[in-house]
Amino acid sequence: MKMSANQRYGASGADADDRLPPSASTSSRSTTSRISLGLLLLLALLCVVWFASLGTRSLITPDEGRYATLALEMARSGDWVTPRLNGLLYFEKPVFQYWVGALAFLLLGVSDFAARLWPGLSGFLTLLVTGYTASRLWGREAGVRALAIAASMTWLIGNSHFLTLDAGLTLFLTVTLCAVLLANSSTDLAARRRWIWLAWAGMAGAVLSKGLVGIAIPGAVLVFVSLWRRDLGLWRGMHWVSGLLIFFVLAAPWFVLVSMRNPAFAQFFFVHEHFARYLTHVHQRTGAWWYYVPLLLAGMLPWTSALPWLFR
Repeated sequence: MKMSANQRYGASGADADDRLPPSASTSSRSTTSRISLGLLLLLALLCVVWFASLGTRSLITPDEGRYATLALEMARSGDWVTPRLNGLLYFEKPVFQYWVGALAFLLLGVSDFAARLWPGLSGFLTLLVTGYTASRLWGREAGVRALAIAASMTWLIGNSHFLTLDAGLTLFLTVTLCAVLLANSSTDLAARRRWIWLAWAGMAGAVLSKGLVGIAIPGAVLVFVSLWRRDLGLWRGMHWVSGLLIFFVLAAPWFVLVSMRNPAFAQFFFVHEHFARYLTHVHQRTGAWWYYVPLLLAGMLPWTSALPWLFR
């Protein structure tokens, strides 16, 4: 009589684990625990190093001084709607970073550390989102590597330790794009919907951080990927009605309130600071179209030399 494969070679899966000697099973769990503990300790060390340097130098003008002053005036005035710089209305950028900066000053006191806390926290959360997404898609080893590469990238380190709006924008765009990746990898319709909703919330955060670029960049990715794949499936899976509802509930209230209190806001912010900036020379933005290419290549150091591997 012929033996089955399981009879000949032994059971597989859970049955095989049950047949392991108790000492081998205990050893395997112990090894896994030690690895997890080691990774947590490394992450804790990274956290200490990442945040410890936020207050080691004075704020640099004009950018750091300007954004710190905006948050400080908001904290002192109690006006959480209309940003002011030295008493003057300041509508160049949205309000989210001023909110977080003002809260940091109120909770921690006025200091260079408190002023840079949101960029530092944004950068660190960007690392965690990147590592988590990679681990969900390709396993823990890929997640650790992705987090390590991001944590050692010049652009992320620099933006996270300098008081501008870019670190917060980077965080929300990373959340948006990673959420869409995770949604597309999920076979659970309910889980997929939740990830897409998170993507819409991320876009709202990006718009509140730096304006319409928070829509333009994810939108450009959506168009590019659809053309690259010659597939509109990604568009059909965006849950447009509920997603737009989430987006406007989160992003619209401040724009409505600040426009009601300051009738000149809408024209200045949306027209002068967006369309005029990119379509005219009113802001004296006359650099070449490739202006950001060398900056991106330098910002990806020390991993710039690995870019050719992407073409494989």
